[in-house]
Amino acid sequence: MSFPRAFAAGFGAAAALAAAGWFLRVRPELDESAQRVRDAEEAARKSRRDAADASHWADAERGRTRELEDRIRELQRAAEGPPPPKDGMPGHEPPKPPEEPAPETWDRQRLGREIEMLAVAPATIGSDPRFPKVLRAMKTHRDETVEMFTQVLGGEFPKELVQTVCALSEPFGDVGLKPALLLRLSREQDPDVRAPLLRALVVLPGNEVVPDLVVAWKDPASDDRLRSVAIRGLALRGHEVARHVAAGGVEGVQPGVRMRALESLREFAQREGWIDTALVPVFGKALLTADGDHQRRMCLLGLEGLWVKEALPDLEKFAADPGTDEDLAARARKIADGIRSGAPRPAGAGVPERATGPR
Repeated sequence: MSFPRAFAAGFGAAAALAAAGWFLRVRPELDESAQRVRDAEEAARKSRRDAADASHWADAERGRTRELEDRIRELQRAAEGPPPPKDGMPGHEPPKPPEEPAPETWDRQRLGREIEMLAVAPATIGSDPRFPKVLRAMKTHRDETVEMFTQVLGGEFPKELVQTVCALSEPFGDVGLKPALLLRLSREQDPDVRAPLLRALVVLPGNEVVPDLVVAWKDPASDDRLRSVAIRGLALRGHEVARHVAAGGVEGVQPGVRMRALESLREFAQREGWIDTALVPVFGKALLTADGDHQRRMCLLGLEGLWVKEALPDLEKFAADPGTDEDLAARARKIADGIRSGAPRPAGAGVPERATGPR
């Protein structure tokens, strides 16, 4: 082989070895370096995205914070109210709300609307601020009220409206409603309606309702609410059933029902002018067998109002009992001493406003 050919062959072999070395050693390093560059660029892009997201989130939170601060300032201004008017600047006075017309000026349409609003919750009608206003309007327009209520009691209206009319009829106390109330009671079977019907009737004069009251008292299906209404109506008429219940002669009577009998019998005795001395043993026996001091106070009021010597034995026995409350015992002795001395009945004797101590 000639020298030029040998030189060329050696140079080619060297170049091949160099190329192999580049692929085996240099190229992997270059590839790794390029990957590191790409990774660094990707990390930089991610960092820029995260920074942009964080900036956007911070801007949004600052915006929400400003909105909340503005809302808080608005609420504070509303709570503090308008600033006081400056002297000499009448234009700064706050506007006055329109005045509510007096119930006495209501027309029938307005009265009807107010009664319908009361009928939304007849169970709580007594605590509704509309209640006294409606009563004032009713008393101003008695004839229109009696006509309106008669239509409701005689028609097919929701029971809530009938209950409301009955609840209003009780303090209204107009005898013109008596026929409509009695007629509705004669055909009404719902106990939720019969109870307010009876309550409205017991305050009106007359004994037409007595048979229904006796039935309601004796009916085993009657609950304590209806029995309480019945015994009140009977006691307000001095009925024997009420006297027996008040004296404690009926077993199983709840203390609240017995208290209602005592209260109503005292009211009956006062209304009759304290002449029914047959009530003395009723109040005397109840004084010694009462279910608590509340009933005992009511019995003392009844005996004080009657003011007769027949009450002395029970008063003295009650006062001498070592278990008697000291204030009540002193009150009983005072009543007994006054009766024994022959003193006239004190002015206002037997009236609850002169109740014997705190209830």
